[in-house]
Amino acid sequence: MTTTEEDIIAAIEKLDAYIRKHRIRQSAERRMILEKIMRLDAHFTARSLHSLMQGAERVSLATVYNTLELLQKAGLIVKHPFAEPEYETTARSRTHHHRICIQCGAIKEFSDQKMEKAIKQRTFSAFAPEYSSLYLYGLCKKCMPRQKKSRTSASTSGRK
Repeated sequence: MTTTEEDIIAAIEKLDAYIRKHRIRQSAERRMILEKIMRLDAHFTARSLHSLMQGAERVSLATVYNTLELLQKAGLIVKHPFAEPEYETTARSRTHHHRICIQCGAIKEFSDQKMEKAIKQRTFSAFAPEYSSLYLYGLCKKCMPRQKKSRTSASTSGRK
């Protein structure tokens, strides 16, 4: 889903409202970081975002980390608990899930209509879900054969 200029303006307005409400100092760097994030079409890490910001809009890595924390509190981004935390904007709010390989760390997104329907139908007392993300851990296609080989060689090496 492509981000429009209207999406970017709405995100900036939401950030400005959060900053005013919590009496936080305004800064041009925060706006630049938010605009850059809104133009991304994938997950990103603090370091990858920092690298992208090394053109005309140079900012420190500390500023990136602090801004990501602020944007998360403002509800503008989501932080995923991967080995190296990754973020994504909530503006596209497409519910999706993640398959994470426990051997190589590869991450693949997927959607499942049945899961999404089951989650939407679930009601909770004193809780109103806005979005969901499921993390499935296992072996990816590339690592499955390696796992089988290591199991086979371990079991045959113990025989005499």
